[in-house]
Amino acid sequence: MGNKIITEKDFWMCSSGAVPAQLQGTRKSNKKSSGEVYITVADTATSSWIDFGCTKNMLLAAIITAVAVVVVVALIVGTGGVAAIGLIGMMAIGAAAGVAGGVIAAIDGALKCGQKNAAARTWDGSKDNMILTGTSAITGDRTMACSIGGVVKFAPEVKSWTHALALGGFNYITQLAGCALGGAGVGAGGFLAAGLAGGSLAIAAPTFSSVLSNVAGGFTGIWGGSRALFGLNSLANEHAYGNVQDAGDAGEALLNGGVPEIGMAQRIFTGQAQPSDYLLFLYLLNIKAKGSKPPAEDGTPQGDKDGNNSPREEKGNQPREEDGNQPKDEDSAPQNKGKGDEKQNRQNDVKGNAHEHSLVDKIDDVQKTMTEGEASRTTYSVAKVKLADGSTELWVAAAGKKGYVPPRIRKAAGTEKVVTNKVEEGNSQNRLNDAEQTILREAKAQGATVEEIGATRPMCPMCQKAFDGHLHTVKTPLK
Repeated sequence: MGNKIITEKDFWMCSSGAVPAQLQGTRKSNKKSSGEVYITVADTATSSWIDFGCTKNMLLAAIITAVAVVVVVALIVGTGGVAAIGLIGMMAIGAAAGVAGGVIAAIDGALKCGQKNAAARTWDGSKDNMILTGTSAITGDRTMACSIGGVVKFAPEVKSWTHALALGGFNYITQLAGCALGGAGVGAGGFLAAGLAGGSLAIAAPTFSSVLSNVAGGFTGIWGGSRALFGLNSLANEHAYGNVQDAGDAGEALLNGGVPEIGMAQRIFTGQAQPSDYLLFLYLLNIKAKGSKPPAEDGTPQGDKDGNNSPREEKGNQPREEDGNQPKDEDSAPQNKGKGDEKQNRQNDVKGNAHEHSLVDKIDDVQKTMTEGEASRTTYSVAKVKLADGSTELWVAAAGKKGYVPPRIRKAAGTEKVVTNKVEEGNSQNRLNDAEQTILREAKAQGATVEEIGATRPMCPMCQKAFDGHLHTVKTPLK
């Protein structure tokens, strides 16, 4: 089959193109008895208006576009805003930008390829013993190199334009999926850079568990789905080239397309690595969320729910626990008026569910530990959070711009994980620095999920809006 004498009815594919195409014979007198015109070394153009549909610059354009968009977003919202958008949000922004850049490059490639690239192609050889009107014929074992990029090869298994267009569409979809993943990677990089700059993230030395977690993440979810797509695309193209003769060939094509890390590692260890192969070392990346270390407790009140000092505090008349002037209520820690009713309501809401009741009990313990001044001035929130690696943690946060949580409150909440993800623009109208929104913002920043949350006071309407679609996770009363 490789030595077939080529006519204009045969299909060819370019390694940097998407769509199989037929070559256009220029010497119409060189034809078979059936009327098919032979292809010679003088023929380098195709009969398709988009030629092979050049895709060479799609991924590069996707990454450039994603970088530009992510940088603009970061400049507009700042590092705090990037943290509020969260890892998934930044990846989605990068992916959308990557697809847009890829589409633009695909259109540009199709327009430039067309008949324009024909002059940039040269055959590697010909059938010298078959001369047609002074030119040598072409056989299926010959290839044609394009100086712009790509190698054109015979695709014996593509028999019709229906097959050619179907494979071309599949190739474009796969290329755009790669553009989306490249853009998502840029978005993740932007989130990481913002986290490092803002101090919420840090790079740690790789560990066996971190590498294992990275590898597992690369083979599950959307990443696992994309591997299936790339594997099937590799199989479809290898079949078109006539390289799939049995199940072993099919498996090899699927593996090469779906697990490119194998080829990357082989090229690195044999000294034949390409620049992109070194992306394999990203599996060693170990990103850690910095835990906020609470300051030593001094008993100084932290202002109202929005971090504003009360008149008494501004005058400096607030007693300090470290000076021995402990408020009368510190030991007794009376509850707010009506708190017994709130407790009863929460217990009724979670009756029969032991785990939810456990979270409500923690909130109740925190309330019992709060001073009368704290109960009237601020709010503490406790949440059960599922991290990106599947583990769970208990987080506690305080309302206000400082977010200080005293040791006795942390002890009552049963956790030392204090969240202080505050924003400068928080005020008494938008409630961005309320305890509940502080926890939600940190969860988004870490790619985590709030499974349960409760607070020492009923959740305000602005916080309810922030938890829209997830109010079922709130285990304490709403305002």
